Amino acid sequence: MTDTIKLFVGCAPNGEDAESQMVLEYTARKHSSLPIEITWMKHSNDPMSFWYGWESRTWATPFSGFRWGIPAACGYQGQAIYMDSDMIILADLAELWNNPWDDHSIIQMKGDWRTCVAKWNCERAGKVLPPIDQIKSVPNAHQQLFSGLQANPHLQQSFDRQWNNFDGENDPLD
Repeated sequence: MTDTIKLFVGCAPNGEDAESQMVLEYTARKHSSLPIEITWMKHSNDPMSFWYGWESRTWATPFSGFRWGIPAACGYQGQAIYMDSDMIILADLAELWNNPWDDHSIIQMKGDWRTCVAKWNCERAGKVLPPIDQIKSVPNAHQQLFSGLQANPHLQQSFDRQWNNFDGENDPLD
């Protein structure tokens, strides 16, 4: 594995998420024992940008479907972590980065199919996902790909739910 964590963060294109982006970056760097390379995934007006020209009108957020482009953005090599911009990292990100892969999964996520935090096996995903041009051009590709993932649970591997803990989820305060 590489010594640099590839962290892809979904965020709004016009600075609406600036505060949460700063918190995520600060907490990621504060708690990580490995260097981090952050890619802010947001719509772009630059035709040379990977994030240009995505059909997003059916997405729940301005970045929902971008997570499916991460393997292609990585050249279908290695692995990458995805997070929504409103995440706060309270543990060493290297723990998630170094979480081992099983023999079949393309994605690691919380067991309840919530993908606000996910880790991609980019090489394996490249053998399963449709071509990136198809993902970018189909407005409901995000929903279709997510449904396809749920229909093929062997492609998903669960990680410690604390990596995507939604407001404490009724955990004891201590």
